[in-house]
Amino acid sequence: MKIYRESWSSDLLLKQEYLFGLFSILSDLGNRTIRFRLFGATIYFISFYCGLSTYHVGFFRFSRQNTKKILLPLLEKFLKNRMEVLPKHIIAFYNRSGETYLLCFHFNKFLKDNNITDFAIVSPFVYLKDIFHIFDKNIKFIEIPLIFFELHFLSISSVKTPLFTYWEILNHRYFCQLEKQVRAGANIHFYEEICKRIKSQEICSRPVIDASVKKRASQKLSMLGLKRFVYIAPEAQSNGTYNCRFWNLLATELYKKGIDVCFNVLHNNQLNQYGKTGYFTLSEAQYVASKAIAVVGVRSGFMDVISTFAQKIFCIYFPFYDRGKDLPFLEVEKVKHAFSLKTLSLVNPRKIYEYSFDEMEEKQLIKSIIKKIIKER
Repeated sequence: MKIYRESWSSDLLLKQEYLFGLFSILSDLGNRTIRFRLFGATIYFISFYCGLSTYHVGFFRFSRQNTKKILLPLLEKFLKNRMEVLPKHIIAFYNRSGETYLLCFHFNKFLKDNNITDFAIVSPFVYLKDIFHIFDKNIKFIEIPLIFFELHFLSISSVKTPLFTYWEILNHRYFCQLEKQVRAGANIHFYEEICKRIKSQEICSRPVIDASVKKRASQKLSMLGLKRFVYIAPEAQSNGTYNCRFWNLLATELYKKGIDVCFNVLHNNQLNQYGKTGYFTLSEAQYVASKAIAVVGVRSGFMDVISTFAQKIFCIYFPFYDRGKDLPFLEVEKVKHAFSLKTLSLVNPRKIYEYSFDEMEEKQLIKSIIKKIIKER
């Protein structure tokens, strides 16, 4: 028998046994906990939240800022279990679709500047794989459990581990500092700040819709009977949106003009009653946006992703709500200025119409949007 034994019962459950199993450590990556056991009974466990490690010992709780020391070795073990050969560099992405998509325009510059050739992308958000493959379908992508999202709060830019160099380009501190500047009234734009972050002003890569993606998306459009239609994106992660009544009214008015409607929704919500839904991947959504008369939606990362290919965009801005952990409320006019779609790469600003949610009544806004859609047809 071995004094130390290590085994994975699944991709999310690592068991480390010492002294023939008398003492063991059970890392449950799905539930974000690490349990320390003696004779099979838990003596204490660690949970993780916003970069802090909280120790639970009986009725006592205390937190420590040692998450990096715990999670980076655990990430090494996880990747060794998933990959036959580990690359020299691991680049983590914990941000959402918008920032990731825009960074991809300049990603090769980052790789070149840091002499990175052997690497893999890791993220708990599997849809980011689709974004990277829009630019380079050969990029190696590994989905990792959400427990490693805690590393995002530690403001790591790069750190060497025994097995690889770990990178995060846009960490939590970066976003906090960016919004702090915007909140203070600085005349900056988030995309330009990303370019400064990676020291790149020129586009290094361009998004390409693969032929297989076009085929799949075309088949879905055909099944839905969508020909002359508007693509509506009513959901967002960081900011608000209208209730279903607004989107229903917009769809109804479009139907009156002989224009069909397709909703981009992730959840089975009430909007599915008012229009068609195809559940497209992000790359398929780009193709759908290119075929739609227009895209109408609230400001979100999705709007960044489709901005390159959409014929016309009608984007409605809401405030950023208080998201905790140094990201408080951000008023709508500052959001509209600092996150405007018109400043992005490869877009036609004349085909982008931007509104603050409170600049006119909802019915007037719908009337304005439809008038512009019809007028430019």
